Amino acid sequence: LFTFVDLLNVDTVAGTMTTSVFIDYIWIDPFMTWNESLTDNDGFIVIPNDLLWIPDIIIYNSVGGFYSQVDHEAVFLGSNGFVWWSCRGMFTFSCDFDVSEFPFDTHTCTPEFSSWIYSLNNINITEVYVDVLDTFTNLAWKIDSVTGYRTVRGLWGGSYLYTFANYDITVTRYYNHYISSAVFPAVIITLIVLTSLWMGAEYGSRISL
Repeated sequence: LFTFVDLLNVDTVAGTMTTSVFIDYIWIDPFMTWNESLTDNDGFIVIPNDLLWIPDIIIYNSVGGFYSQVDHEAVFLGSNGFVWWSCRGMFTFSCDFDVSEFPFDTHTCTPEFSSWIYSLNNINITEVYVDVLDTFTNLAWKIDSVTGYRTVRGLWGGSYLYTFANYDITVTRYYNHYISSAVFPAVIITLIVLTSLWMGAEYGSRISL
């Protein structure tokens, strides 16, 4: 589950996007089960995440170390082996920007989550979910959509298949500021230059005008 919290920065020059998100991993660990009758019917406990195996699912196109950007939280463990690890982080990942339509540009960035070591035979991402909170504000960009989907890709020369959870984040630039500060002044200056070309000699120097 990818919960989009906030859009922190879009750097079209460096080709990066920085977001604040919640990430929830849910899986079944058949080795972590117990009889609830032996624990006073306590079927749900919280343990430190370093005491349990956690899948090494990271962002492939992340800028910087993935785990250094994660706030490590505890793991919820059920008596039937149900494991739920929820964490929050500020992630910076690379994007391919096309600013040819600036300032009326729209971009889609896709963080790609997958296991770094284990192939499809060991770790299979079966369900991909996405949620967008309505509490974020950004003065420069508007969030058009955030969609998630699952893909299977062959790595290491196509010899090993890996499952990916991809999330398309589509943003559109707020162009009103650029119209008043860049586009409109440029149009005015262009009109003044073109007008001076038709001015007669009786008006003096065109450059002075």
